[in-house]
Amino acid sequence: MRLFNSQFLAAATVAALFTGGALVLTGASNRLVASPAIAVGAAVAGSAAITTLPALDGAATWLNSAPLDASALKGHVVVVDFWTFLCSNCQAALPHVRQLDADFRDKGLITIGVHTPELAPERDINNVKKALVKLGVTYPVPVDPEFTIWNRFGNRYWPSIYIFDKTGKLRYHWDGEGDYAEQRALVQRLLAE
Repeated sequence: MRLFNSQFLAAATVAALFTGGALVLTGASNRLVASPAIAVGAAVAGSAAITTLPALDGAATWLNSAPLDASALKGHVVVVDFWTFLCSNCQAALPHVRQLDADFRDKGLITIGVHTPELAPERDINNVKKALVKLGVTYPVPVDPEFTIWNRFGNRYWPSIYIFDKTGKLRYHWDGEGDYAEQRALVQRLLAE
């Protein structure tokens, strides 16, 4: 899981000390590697700064679709994945997001992959387009280099998954890799509601 800001790095370091884990920063990208003693993800009710699906405007561009309006998504279960293509944690989580989209798109799921770049190569739109093809991402991707959508969500990590029910209410938030079975089960339950 990549951290966006140093305040959270300090909090994670304290958490590592209390759990016996270790944190290692590598290179200029501030990539965080946690030992197995630290939970890589957290599904905590109310842990996100939001309770309903925020506006999705403000992206530099949208790839794989025209811009989507949050109010027009009512009636659909919506998965929002914050990611960036050079993040190894995002790459590890991506097959699960793609599978959710493939399995449930025809049943009313809308998957949105908010590409919020951290590193210079991730900011080049041509690199993003190539990465979408290489990684097999076919669902809508707003490119958010100014962190507009990221900030609206109060997001802090790459990757982060948010799942909203058909009324637009936040029902799940997870930072990092993992918890894929729970995400799948929740999407199925929400689609059945």
